[in-house]
Amino acid sequence: MSRNKAENCRNEVKSYITREGMTMTEVVELLADEYGWSSSVPNLSGKLRRGSLRYTEAVELADVLGYDLIGKRNIPENNCMCSTPDRKIDVEAARISSFVVAPAPF
Repeated sequence: MSRNKAENCRNEVKSYITREGMTMTEVVELLADEYGWSSSVPNLSGKLRRGSLRYTEAVELADVLGYDLIGKRNIPENNCMCSTPDRKIDVEAARISSFVVAPAPF
């Protein structure tokens, strides 16, 4: 992950933490209690800074903040079909661009 992309992700995660009225310390404590994470704020901070948070960790982080991660298909503007000599590939069905953080249902 590029440094700029990692920084954008880090800032986005920190904004979700702030929106929920929590501190990094509170989030880390919840992660430690719920999922057995290290109770060290620098560990989470470092993963966010490096962009090395695993998908399962992102799901757990979203959960303690009260969110779900939802996969969203990337739909190209022209929704074209790309072809190779032996097959056609539906671009819309073949690519996933991002995950959306959404409030978890209660």
